[in-house]
Amino acid sequence: MWKEPEVEEQYGPDRTILTLSFIKKVVAKIDDSDRNMDGEHVSTHETIHETTHDARYEAQVQKLLDFCSEPRSRSEMQEYLGLTNRSYFSKGYIMPLVNSGKLKMTIPDKPRSRNQKYIKA
Repeated sequence: MWKEPEVEEQYGPDRTILTLSFIKKVVAKIDDSDRNMDGEHVSTHETIHETTHDARYEAQVQKLLDFCSEPRSRSEMQEYLGLTNRSYFSKGYIMPLVNSGKLKMTIPDKPRSRNQKYIKA
């Protein structure tokens, strides 16, 4: 079995280069050791990627908690970690830490206050 050929065109001032790549499909046999608890196939690459991502995330969380030894605003925390997406930061970092009790709000009765700050619990 062959994959669909890949066509690459390169144009120069005095010539055109057309490259066709033919790649044979390799069918991998999946055994039960390559499946997760839901019976879904999980590749080694996916496992390594998730493990690396988890370790990087945990390092960022620890760095953030250390930074919050004194009250910090969301923008201070986000800037400290170098993250730009406000929604991602709030949903991916702040809320899980607040919900787990690792981070406390300085104004808990007004979670959306513009003066809200967070401190390590």
